[in-house]
Amino acid sequence: MPHLLAGDFEGHVGLWDLTRAEVPLSYFKAHEDVVNCMDGAGSLSGRPEFVTGGVDGTVKLWDTRLNHKETSGGSSPISNMSLKKGREDYKVWCVALGGPGSDTEATGSGVDDLLVVAGYDNGDVRVMDIRFPQGNGVTQEVVEVQSGDDSTLWQACHIPQRPGVVAVSDGGGQIHLFQHGDDKTLMKPLGSHKAASEAMISLDFNEDLEGLYVGCDLDSTLRVGMVHL
Repeated sequence: MPHLLAGDFEGHVGLWDLTRAEVPLSYFKAHEDVVNCMDGAGSLSGRPEFVTGGVDGTVKLWDTRLNHKETSGGSSPISNMSLKKGREDYKVWCVALGGPGSDTEATGSGVDDLLVVAGYDNGDVRVMDIRFPQGNGVTQEVVEVQSGDDSTLWQACHIPQRPGVVAVSDGGGQIHLFQHGDDKTLMKPLGSHKAASEAMISLDFNEDLEGLYVGCDLDSTLRVGMVHL
């Protein structure tokens, strides 16, 4: 069933069934301010989760199976990642949901888990390892894999042929590559690729040819290039 997710400037998130798009399946308050970004796990074997990031500095995981409704206090996510005290003013500009380990049969671990990658306007890259132990609720671990360099991170996405690799574009035209690791090292830097002289505000990778990307930067240039993995 095809779904559409959208966020607005007041922090609301709407979910639509595209076969019956007249009325949203759910529409609820997700963030205190603008919803800057979101990503869904639907491509991962039809998983129902999706993640949102906002100007309020929080990253939240939701489930399309739950009937999130508008309330005075907002709706409760499955998991919530907030910044530490003293860094609350940093905004989330990009999120990516996925990574290896989202299929318990593939990992053989018996623990269902997802990795959320979030990029901030100060250059931070953080990873939230969300686990669903069978019958034991939800647990999460948050690690910082790149300290801020005051360069806004605009886009984050996984390489289709290598779901364990995520690409993040920054305000200086660089594409940073990270490899999902293990329990001890959730993310490992793989290097960077200079794609433009201005901020890469959009980025997507070809599903057939590994490393082939298309993006657009702030000087209104559409760029096509390759990253070598």
